Amino acid sequence: MLYLVEDSDGRFFRPEAGTMTAADLEEGLDALAATHVKTYIVEVNSRQATFPSRCFDHFLDGFDMELGMNQPALQNDPKPWAYRRRANIQVLLRQGIDSSAYLMEGARKRGITPWVGIRMNDIHNGHNPDSNIHGKLWKQHPEWRISELSCENGFDYSRPEVRKLFLDFIEEVLERYDADGLFLDWLRWPTFVLPGTGPERAPLLTDFVAKARALADEAARRRGHGIELVCRVPTTPAKCLARGLDALAWAKQGLVDRLVVGNFGCSHAFAIPVEEWKQAVGRPEFPIIVSIDNMSWDYPSPTHTKIPLTPEIGRAEALEAYCRGAEGILVFNFQGFHRREQFRPVAEKLLNELDDPKLLATLQRHHIVNWDDNDMRVYELDRFTLEPGFGERWYAERRANGTYPAPLPVDLKPGESTTFRLNLGDVPEGAHASVSIRATAPVGGALNGVPLDLQGNTAPAAGLHPGVNEVTVTAADAPVQIQGCAIDVNC
Repeated sequence: MLYLVEDSDGRFFRPEAGTMTAADLEEGLDALAATHVKTYIVEVNSRQATFPSRCFDHFLDGFDMELGMNQPALQNDPKPWAYRRRANIQVLLRQGIDSSAYLMEGARKRGITPWVGIRMNDIHNGHNPDSNIHGKLWKQHPEWRISELSCENGFDYSRPEVRKLFLDFIEEVLERYDADGLFLDWLRWPTFVLPGTGPERAPLLTDFVAKARALADEAARRRGHGIELVCRVPTTPAKCLARGLDALAWAKQGLVDRLVVGNFGCSHAFAIPVEEWKQAVGRPEFPIIVSIDNMSWDYPSPTHTKIPLTPEIGRAEALEAYCRGAEGILVFNFQGFHRREQFRPVAEKLLNELDDPKLLATLQRHHIVNWDDNDMRVYELDRFTLEPGFGERWYAERRANGTYPAPLPVDLKPGESTTFRLNLGDVPEGAHASVSIRATAPVGGALNGVPLDLQGNTAPAAGLHPGVNEVTVTAADAPVQIQGCAIDVNC
């Protein structure tokens, strides 16, 4: 099963400002219908709502398209997208079109199941409190914020006013939109209480989810059809609980129909323990979906490299997830793929492959050693890219005190070894494969205990087997830093 999230903003950025019509929405829906996507999740908020809301700030509050980019609502933001988003929301509403309702109904007409999505604590631009994307509620109530750390300054769910605000918004969304599912995105952004207080605050959020469940059930009775409640959360029960999200209890108590588990967006979706979730829930049939994003860092260091999603990486992520028991794959940050020139070829391939594990096993794939960005705080991820010197200090401190959260890089002295474990999922008989090591000097290696003939730190790989394979890397005569490890499978 394949799920796609349509974020609340992307649909407005492609057409020129103030020109958007139903034809633009139809173009996206037709592109979607040409894929294997079966569930389409249309988000209706980020920092503000995309519709005139009685609960949340609306992107059009104080905005007038005719005033152009130099107006108070935009706070002199020189970036064209700030104006374009609002102008296209406004021009559609003037035509009587709520884009979210239009997309959901259009998906249903094309045989695709529509869900409505809510971001539970979006804090884009949290490093800039004066940004025009922050609504007046957030600006007028600093006491409602978790902290003043950038991107951990979202709403504090330990406060009853905040929980009521979001429950009222959920109720309003369910009244406004006819969807077959309610998708609560707890990964946008994954801080809800003061770090360190997650387990003690978790009952508050479990009660919140129970009330959201009741609202969804009431809406289902009113609509005359079922409405699933689905939550996207961090990769493991422990990492959820650390954020106040007892997602395991939600599943055990029947508060949610499915869970989507994944990363925040700085790491690829390898080594997600789907089988551990199922075992902990106590129901092997409970659906776990793995979330895949379109970008990753290789590891969190000052010299990190961005790894864009390729068809080969996406196939590898998905096949591993299926072989660990995933019910399906959710793709995130794919919105508007049909108008993104560089990304479109990648997206169109994956959106017609990721639903079929048997097909994936026959295609070329690239399995990499990656990391889990849920092991970093959100403000750290934000500061890493925005504050000069922060990455160097953070990296040195974490390496020195043993709390560095990633398997790479690894520094080896002459003769020292390290071992990486890569889960390949299914490996068809007769498949050809190779192992590649990214290192600062030549190294030796072995695959599942069998020596590799590494030439330029790449070697053919014989003796692969389904599931976990071990690659051991050994420094030769000089110190070396291991910066990457991958297995390519070609069928």
